[in-house]
Formats: sequence, C-alpha cells, structure tokens
Amino acid sequence: FTKAVLFLPRPRNSALDKPNKTVGQLPEQPGHHTQLAGQREDALQAANEATEIRRKLAEARPGAFLPDLARSLSNLDNSLSEMVRSEEALEAANEATRIISPFFLSWPGHFTRNTSIYLRGNLPCAEACGQEPNAALVAPITARLNSLRSSE
Repeated sequence: FTKAVLFLPRPRNSALDKPNKTVGQLPEQPGHHTQLAGQREDALQAANEATEIRRKLAEARPGAFLPDLARSLSNLDNSLSEMVRSEEALEAANEATRIISPFFLSWPGHFTRNTSIYLRGNLPCAEACGQEPNAALVAPITARLNSLRSSE
C-alpha cells in the first residue's frame, strides 16, 4: 500500500510546490514534471527560481547550501539544454561542476553520484558549443573518479 501512495500524482499547489526557506529545501520535481509534459518555459522558470533561492542561501551559509546550489544549477543546465540554449547551459554546467568539485574531492563517498551526474551533463554542453570541456575543471574530478573505480 505504501508504494502505491508514493506513485500517486501530487495535487497542484501542494506544499511541495512552495519553497521551504527555513531549511532551504526546495522542490526539484515541479520543474522536472513540467519539463516532461513539454512545458519547457515553465520548467526553465522553476529551475531559475530554485537556483536563485539556493544561491541566496549559499551566500549566507556556503558549507550547508553550496551542494544544493550545484544541484539546482545542474537542473537549470538540463532545462537550458532542452531549449537548445547551449552557451547558457554550459555556463550553468560549469558552475555546478566548479561548486561541487571541492566537496567531491574532500568527501568522495558522499558526493560521487551527484558529481558524476554533473560531469556527464558538462561534457555534452561543451560539445554542443563546439568546445572542449574545461580541462582544468574536469581533470581533477575525472582523476579522482578513475582512482575510486580502480580501488573497487
């Protein structure tokens, strides 16, 4: 019964659609579901709003909220890529990768999954812009990922 409830659609204008500014938890799903429905402008607007709120939170408490900002930037990159706004998508992807890099390099066990996702988003953005990926940005991450894989 519990699993069935998890898959039921959420009513519009539910509490999940509103930012919870006290703890910095913002829903990523509304924009994601909107994008899946083909309403890319609405998805982009939701991604922009989440990014701006998380940016303000990260300015106030970087250690607590920078990883969340990186996640929002990755979602923004995805929305921009869907709209073939390649230069802006690359900018968001690079910023997400730049933000998550020190967290991943310090605590790879906790940040490997998201860092891999951001890196996989970064490479196609660079290709779409006719550029090589920023080697200074991705090389340390790639080296650490390879090191982690070889030690498994």
